[in-house]
Amino acid sequence: MGIPYIGGKYPKSSLALSLTITSLLLWATFQHKPHLVLSFDEGYTTTNAPSIKELQAQIDFFDNQGTPWYMALFAEPRAENGSMIESNEFHEFKRFYRSIKSNITIRSVIEEDRQANLTYMDYCGSMCNFNEVIFKTFSMAWFGFDWPVTKIISYQSNIGKYFFQRTMNGDSIESAKLAALYFMVFINSTEMSGDLREFERLVQIEVEKHNADPTTKTILTQHGARGMELEIERATNTAQQFLLTGLVIFIVICFVSLVVLSWSQKRLSGCIVFVATAAIVLVPISSLICTMGIFGLTGWHVNTLSIITAIFIFPYILINVFQLFNVWLIRSNLDQSVDAQTLDNTLSMGGHFIFTNVIYSLIILVAGFLFFIPEIGNLLKFIGISIFFAHFHIMHLLLPFLLWCTPLTTHKKLQDSEKANNGCAELNHSFTHRTIITAFSKTVRKMKKVSLTTASSLLIIIGCLSIWGFTQAHGNLDYRHLLLPDSPNNKGVHLMSDVVWPDFLHILFIMESPPDFENPVEYQQFKGFTREIQEIRGAIGPESDMVWTFDYERFSESPSDARVLNMSMFKSFITHEVYNAWASGLRYKMDGDKPIITKMIYMVGINGTTTMADKAQLMADCRRVSSHYPQFKAIPFDTEVGMTDVITQVPETLIWVPAVIIMIQTLTMFSKKWIVESAVFQFISFGGAILMPALFGITFNPFSVALGIYLSVFSSIIPRHMIQFFVHSQQVDDEEPEEAYTERKKVRKAEEALERSWLPSILGVIVCTCIFLPFLYCPVLIFYNLAIINFIFLIIFFIVISFILPVFLLVFRGTDY
Repeated sequence: MGIPYIGGKYPKSSLALSLTITSLLLWATFQHKPHLVLSFDEGYTTTNAPSIKELQAQIDFFDNQGTPWYMALFAEPRAENGSMIESNEFHEFKRFYRSIKSNITIRSVIEEDRQANLTYMDYCGSMCNFNEVIFKTFSMAWFGFDWPVTKIISYQSNIGKYFFQRTMNGDSIESAKLAALYFMVFINSTEMSGDLREFERLVQIEVEKHNADPTTKTILTQHGARGMELEIERATNTAQQFLLTGLVIFIVICFVSLVVLSWSQKRLSGCIVFVATAAIVLVPISSLICTMGIFGLTGWHVNTLSIITAIFIFPYILINVFQLFNVWLIRSNLDQSVDAQTLDNTLSMGGHFIFTNVIYSLIILVAGFLFFIPEIGNLLKFIGISIFFAHFHIMHLLLPFLLWCTPLTTHKKLQDSEKANNGCAELNHSFTHRTIITAFSKTVRKMKKVSLTTASSLLIIIGCLSIWGFTQAHGNLDYRHLLLPDSPNNKGVHLMSDVVWPDFLHILFIMESPPDFENPVEYQQFKGFTREIQEIRGAIGPESDMVWTFDYERFSESPSDARVLNMSMFKSFITHEVYNAWASGLRYKMDGDKPIITKMIYMVGINGTTTMADKAQLMADCRRVSSHYPQFKAIPFDTEVGMTDVITQVPETLIWVPAVIIMIQTLTMFSKKWIVESAVFQFISFGGAILMPALFGITFNPFSVALGIYLSVFSSIIPRHMIQFFVHSQQVDDEEPEEAYTERKKVRKAEEALERSWLPSILGVIVCTCIFLPFLYCPVLIFYNLAIINFIFLIIFFIVISFILPVFLLVFRGTDY
């Protein structure tokens, strides 16, 4: 016998099977705890994404020292009329910077029987003098500063990335309200990573002490990874409170909805309602426990998107439970009993979606192994396994519980006198369910053209708004959306995103095969490369660019129209006190007196970059220029290059992955004649939810992908249920006359389908709205935006399932499904 028979005949054994598997996988979760990866640094792009090569190029250029770590320190004058180019303010900033570099003890170690204190200087290596150029320039610029390049006799210093919010007089800086200094280290061990986090913590303490001292001339702002991580964690904890509130509302409204559902089928029972409510909570929890156990046993890690998706398993389970619970009530009324046969009849009448959903969950699981973006593949594995175990526990936890907790085996019909005594209640009860369905069916049949026109118009409106949203939609991520409004890190993100990026942003070109500068052909190709770089949108001009050849041309007094670059003075140049900093910006070897440049960096100054989306477009422009000169192997790089690729690929992922999921779910329907209609309803619901928010300025980000994949799964449930209930609805007796049989069969099919699925679907959508309703008041903008997207989806979905789909079922119905 099949599984349904086992669950029906042996409910306690089936329940024990569910609890045993859950307990074993819970034990496996504790014994083999899945690794939690919250960052977006790796795995969220295709394996051949340009950023992977670009990140590696930077690591290789600095001798493969490890993963780069960054921190920025900003200073503003405390006095309203102060300026960071004034000696008092700037020297205070410099002293603070050098103090934290050399005097803050990160930790102490024992070396050769003596204690040594480790400071930042023990970690920074070749990056220790990263900011010395501005200190040297400041000490020599007796006549003021030009921007972006300050000229001191024959020496030219690029100070573009150090002073912001300037008041200018031509090219001269009259005042600057913001100065910046930068830290960069390559992390090559877990211990070093921990030490740098401790360094950030200690710097934060010193910054707070400095700012609390009213005698200081400057106010400092620290911007680093540790502070962002802690503040994002705080914001997430705040969002969890809204989630818990939503879950409480979800459970309460779920209980009320189950009462309404039971009352509508004349089967109101406290025990059954409590069991069904508990199942809606226990089934997803058991499913997630089993999923985490499988991930632990297989060694797969859990990413941020999987955590977000785990929240959505509750609404998914609810819709399935509501549908099956309603069929259970109908079937027990028809059978006038509650036994194993009733359970088999329930699964025969309404359990077809369990089989199809299990099949499609396995397909999603397989897709997770094959998907070309590793972390999205990991997410698909999580979803596939969760859905599989969700339906496993529906069959072996929910249904046996319902059977086991219902002691009555026979329910006698009420006598006419009893009905008469309770006539008012019966009338009201009938009016709330079947009468509404019948009245709706009659209205649609009598006003076919009006009903169809209205339904079609709504579809067209939703479709047009979706297309309009598609034209506005794009990927972006503002880190402030991950923070609370009162987070101190908002200022650091503001200074970096709204001040530094738009004013002066350096993009690096790491040239892994530089030209032979004494070869006229290669040198002229290099000149062409530099000219084309200046044509990149937002390029400030050659005066803002930094490359050793510019300084060398001045140092060697090379003519501007020279066909080659005379390299005979290179050794004197690279060891000169003014220009020796370029030793960190190129790699060379000497062949006698002739230098051979093996690698070099070209930095181009850009302005006008205001968002991560702008950076993504900028990186695309830089890659285009590089592709025109493949002989140089010039690889563009920015500290956010990984995230720019993620943002670039988000829209494609958000459209194609859900589209494939919807098609898979549609193709697993039993009724092939409704495939097109089902796909349309799903795409309209999903497309409207994902694309319409763009009209309100909401952009795509990695979190949208998780929500989009969930919505693509969710959008198929109810349309498939309603259509398949329609297909499998009970037929009238064959004794009916041919003419009456055909018409009544059509009407009966539609009305029975609606009776089995309409009310639970509408109640399900209402309850699903409740779980995310508190997020509309969440101060963390990323979760607020997700709530808006979900809310728009549920509104569209409600319109589709409550009106559009029923109209199409009633109007376009046939006799041979």
